[in-house]
Amino acid sequence: MVRWKKEFVGFKIVQITDIHARLTVKRDWIETIVAEVHALKPDLIAFTGDLADGSVPHLRGEVAPLGELQAPYGKFFVTGNHEYYSDAEPWVEEARRLGYDVLINEHRLVQRNGASLVLAGVTDYSGGGFLPHHKSDPQAGLDNAPSDTVKVLLAHQPRTLHQAESLGFQLMLSGHTHGGQFFGGLLYEIEPS
Repeated sequence: MVRWKKEFVGFKIVQITDIHARLTVKRDWIETIVAEVHALKPDLIAFTGDLADGSVPHLRGEVAPLGELQAPYGKFFVTGNHEYYSDAEPWVEEARRLGYDVLINEHRLVQRNGASLVLAGVTDYSGGGFLPHHKSDPQAGLDNAPSDTVKVLLAHQPRTLHQAESLGFQLMLSGHTHGGQFFGGLLYEIEPS
């Protein structure tokens, strides 16, 4: 069993998910989300999909405030099923333009005080049905990752757990179910084990 390293105690991950920007979810609501996330002073931001319901040209201005978010250890994005309903590849590029590191069945090493954790992200569980090269693959998300460190998975749909459970992830952050949301985000703070 891999334990959280002491160097990550107090590390704050803020999760944003399922905003669904559209005609009724406008820029002012997204500005509220951005203000709330800023107030939490996250170390890392994880956006777990369903950014918008519509095309990038139509909704770019509504989601623009999300580009203002910053975190010392980065901000990351994975696709949700609604990105695929609205043409996923332009939304992936828009997330990148907004400063997010988009994880498509891949990982990044997050290093803090000489220790590291693996942050993996997968495309939406249904992504391969829309774009074959977007088939969700948690194993590919760990390719060449160190085996002796904590592993965190960003996956829009909780049912990805069935694909990922044998891979050694200590934490999986998902959205999709819309249960328990508040202001579109959740805060995780790592405590001593």
